[in-house]
Amino acid sequence: MNIPEGRPTGPRVEVGDGGKSLKLQWIAAFHHWDRSTRELMEAYEGLKDQVARLTTTLEARNRALEESLKEEERLRELLSTILEALPVGVLVWNTDGNLLKMNSMGRKLLGLGGLGEACSLEDLESVCDLGGVLRELISCAARGQSSSREISMTSRNGAVRHLLLRSTPYGEPNGASIGGVVTMEDVTDLKNLQEEIARKQRLAAMGEMAANIVHEVRNPLGGIKLMASLMAEEDRKETRAKISAQIEDALGSLEGLLKNLLHFARPMKPRTRPLDPMGVLSDCLNFIGPLAEQKKVRISLEKKAPGCLVEADCELLKQAILNIVLNSLQAMPHGGEIRARIETAEEMAQRWVELILEDTGTGIPAHVLPKVFDPFFTTRAEGSGLGLSIVHNIVVSHGGSIRIESEEGVGTRVKIRIPTGDKNTREFVP
Repeated sequence: MNIPEGRPTGPRVEVGDGGKSLKLQWIAAFHHWDRSTRELMEAYEGLKDQVARLTTTLEARNRALEESLKEEERLRELLSTILEALPVGVLVWNTDGNLLKMNSMGRKLLGLGGLGEACSLEDLESVCDLGGVLRELISCAARGQSSSREISMTSRNGAVRHLLLRSTPYGEPNGASIGGVVTMEDVTDLKNLQEEIARKQRLAAMGEMAANIVHEVRNPLGGIKLMASLMAEEDRKETRAKISAQIEDALGSLEGLLKNLLHFARPMKPRTRPLDPMGVLSDCLNFIGPLAEQKKVRISLEKKAPGCLVEADCELLKQAILNIVLNSLQAMPHGGEIRARIETAEEMAQRWVELILEDTGTGIPAHVLPKVFDPFFTTRAEGSGLGLSIVHNIVVSHGGSIRIESEEGVGTRVKIRIPTGDKNTREFVP
């Protein structure tokens, strides 16, 4: 159907001001949407680039982490190889007493078979007798202290092995302890070498001792022989009795010399029992008191109880103390003072009792001090030179030590150190 030009085809809508406003709103909305779309696309592209960069960075970091882990693994394998190659046993513990690592030498020294690597201290003590030593070492490491102990172990074939155990704490960078490392070293060969050297030194000393004994014995024997010949020619009863008494004195000197010689040469086996060191020291000073009064020497004892006992032979310990006090009295011919006290010390996981005796005597010359424990060495004409040698042997047989400090014209200090705790009876050969 033809529609004439200029004829309207339907209702006519007039666009007023309201329609224009709506059209402008639509146009504005379209522009806003277009702009937002472009911004969103730009943000998406930016985010896409950022994700790509993060992905690249993450991949690089992952590769670095993988390399770091591989390097850490190589380092762990290297440390494990070094640990296994060490000639000493190594045990790594945590503060809970659990074994974290043990190398093959540690297993060999302790004679362990099927015990797993990760085990507790109780598990380890159940298969090898360490006498609580490991527990002490680990306890010291947990307190941040280093310590060491020497033990003897008997293998299944009856061989005795000497082990030196050392513990060292390890911890966080802030210093907090998180465990300990215990190293074990077989010192059996070293012990045997030391014993061999000691035997050779004893043989050398025996030669010197034999010459000294001959000298010490020859003098009284010569006197006895002379007095016996005089006695044979003497008819008077009084003179013969006087010569007889002189012979008895000479024989007494010989007997004393031989008795001291036996004390020095005989292996000492202390019969130990728990003793109060203050009681032993007090008894000795009370015994020597009357003689000290005669020599105008004042004795003072600082009665401060050490709070612990020592495992010692009472008679041997008294013999050592009395010998030192007698030496002090002889060093003060014009009177003086002896001061005695007891102290305690802790060193290398071992507690010690120290008996300290000081005098105001003549002192010992510096060139003489290193020789005071040598047998037959004496600066007194009437001395045998065995007193301090015997004292030294007594102290060492108890697992202790003795130290002498002296200044000529000022006095002398003697410090006897004896370990506390249970000690097995041991044999000491000088």
